[in-house]
Amino acid sequence: MKSIASGISRSILLFCVICLLSVFVASKSIVDSYIDNSYIVSIEKPAQTPSESKKIKLAELVQRLEAANPWSVERVSEALGGVGLTLARSNQFILVYTANNILYEDGLYIKEVHLRLGVKTKKMARLILDFNKNSKCITFDHLEKMYPDIYRGPHSTDDTIYYRTKRSWGHMSLGFNDPHYDCLGSIVFIPEGEE
Repeated sequence: MKSIASGISRSILLFCVICLLSVFVASKSIVDSYIDNSYIVSIEKPAQTPSESKKIKLAELVQRLEAANPWSVERVSEALGGVGLTLARSNQFILVYTANNILYEDGLYIKEVHLRLGVKTKKMARLILDFNKNSKCITFDHLEKMYPDIYRGPHSTDDTIYYRTKRSWGHMSLGFNDPHYDCLGSIVFIPEGEE
């Protein structure tokens, strides 16, 4: 008789556990149905401050990058103030190293750096600085004072107006993005022979 009673007790206990699990699963699916994933947005990586604490203005940053010629990952990283560059993609011809969200004390805010090196020669093909829209505004007038030889480059298909200045190692293209033509959007370092 005791074994029958204990068997019934176990059956009741098992039934109760199954009921509780069913309620838990049902309530979880109800809660999940109210979650709206359309409001989930990716979080941008926080800005990294260069290891050097001093203020770096645009003219000094450009001079430091020019002095890093011949360009390499290590030399460009050092010129940027100790910001690390990581290999983002590659193919049989080119290696692309990048760094994101670099904030300088002077208000310069670089959204992304692209360093493109040849696979076989390790010679730089391009160095691109893309400025964040919240960066300190560098106007054309400011650039004209820095580079009196500045001239209008070819029109881009992406609505960017480029101005060029000749350098001893090649030239720089200074891009003003639509619709913010008043503030510098990018700088492209293009070595001689990489037109």
